[in-house]
Amino acid sequence: YLVPSVSDVLLHGAEQIELFDAPLLELREYSIRWEERVIKRAADLILALIGLVLASPILMFKLLKNLLTEQKSGIVSIQSTGKDGTIFKAYSFEEKSFGYRIPLLFNVIRGSMSMVGPERMSEKQYHDLIEKNDQFFYRTRVKPGLTGYAGLHSGAETPQEEVLKMDLYYVQHFSLLLDIKILLQSLRVRL
Repeated sequence: YLVPSVSDVLLHGAEQIELFDAPLLELREYSIRWEERVIKRAADLILALIGLVLASPILMFKLLKNLLTEQKSGIVSIQSTGKDGTIFKAYSFEEKSFGYRIPLLFNVIRGSMSMVGPERMSEKQYHDLIEKNDQFFYRTRVKPGLTGYAGLHSGAETPQEEVLKMDLYYVQHFSLLLDIKILLQSLRVRL
């Protein structure tokens, strides 16, 4: 068995072209058909709205509890890196307990995040990783997600280089079927 490098993962999605009888490999930019983009966005909206409806009791309980005890909502915004390196505010509860990621569903509705994609990173985390390895930019070819391929197949001690390879695998092999598979696996793991 061989462990692929980041370049190997990128090359796996490359297209071979001939130029003056010399083979060249062209890295394909993340490009899905417009129909798939529309379906993915519609699915994101529907799933996020369903998630908010189902999680509204938890959301209301946490908001009321925080407002009564601390005189604030308990929701924080974190400068995060999105598609193509854009910066957006990601929302979550201050305390990392059950349901602390529920406010991120608002980011999915707003369109800065997706239900499935690479893990969201703070602006600082992203810049630190880019300083170490500029290939981390490739993971921003898609919106960050609430769940993702790397999140299911890696752990807390997985090196960032390996997480990058998993994120790039997702980007290079995107399909609506893969998104459904990841969502179902995430539900099974969480339940």
